[in-house]
Amino acid sequence: MFFGVLSVAHAGVPFHSDPHMPYVNIQITAGATRSQKAALVRDVTDSLVRELGKHPEHIHIVIQEIREEDWGFAGQLTDDWRRAREAAT
Repeated sequence: MFFGVLSVAHAGVPFHSDPHMPYVNIQITAGATRSQKAALVRDVTDSLVRELGKHPEHIHIVIQEIREEDWGFAGQLTDDWRRAREAAT
């Protein structure tokens, strides 16, 4: 299971003709495979093209993998939360 945050911002960059170039930052806990990350990039790009009419070549996507010990969830570090959940099952 991955925890994640997706944020989308529009940044004006002078060397592109589109003044509202989407920048997408995906933050997930570490462990995604290269194939999973490629699928995320493909799916987010497809959504921005389909829903907002953006050009794929103007879309920038950054995936940041964060260690579970550096991510808080439900009032505790994610690695502690996961251990407690696994111990309860």
